[in-house]
Amino acid sequence: MISDFLTILILGSIVAFFSVIQSKKKFSVSLKLTRVKLKVRYRK
Repeated sequence: MISDFLTILILGSIVAFFSVIQSKKKFSVSLKLTRVKLKVRYRK
């Protein structure tokens, strides 16, 4: 019973870790896009 709880906890933490990494990647990509948009605006 305790071992099952531990495995669920470990799996959950791994999934959370990967989801955080994915969200960070998306966030950095959106930041780059906004920077490009700002540059384009200032050029005009």
